[in-house]
Amino acid sequence: MEGLLPEYSAVESKAWVTGKLPFGFSGGAFATFSSGERYTPNFTLSPRFSILASDRTILPDVILTAIVGQTFLLEERGTRKYPAHGNLDLRLERRFKAQGFSWILTGDLFNALASDAVIQRNLAIDDYVTTDPTSVFAAPRRRVDPLALQLGARVEF
Repeated sequence: MEGLLPEYSAVESKAWVTGKLPFGFSGGAFATFSSGERYTPNFTLSPRFSILASDRTILPDVILTAIVGQTFLLEERGTRKYPAHGNLDLRLERRFKAQGFSWILTGDLFNALASDAVIQRNLAIDDYVTTDPTSVFAAPRRRVDPLALQLGARVEF
């Protein structure tokens, strides 16, 4: 019940700037910064594990039936933290006017700084599978989405 809250960073900021550019273009930038979310390693009780009593004897499974599936934190809540990371998305668009409608061409560059920061790790110590490298404790499971360019067009009447 005590400790720092998981899945929240102490500081998160966002800024959006747009404006008119030369040659009829308009553009914008969206920047985000996160100081890194807190997390805690955990263990989930399942029938595939045997639990030792203080006298080093194995407890019968029937004793643990009511709590199978319960997750236990192995450290104080929020003791570990993902590294801080930032992201920058850019947008450029150009409007072409015709009689009765407008044609707009757009370009978006996501993750313009090509950050590959880890934003999710395997926090469970009890789900290792030899054929899955992401099942190792603390293995990266998710990173910031990769650099991506998206082109688009729309018609406004």
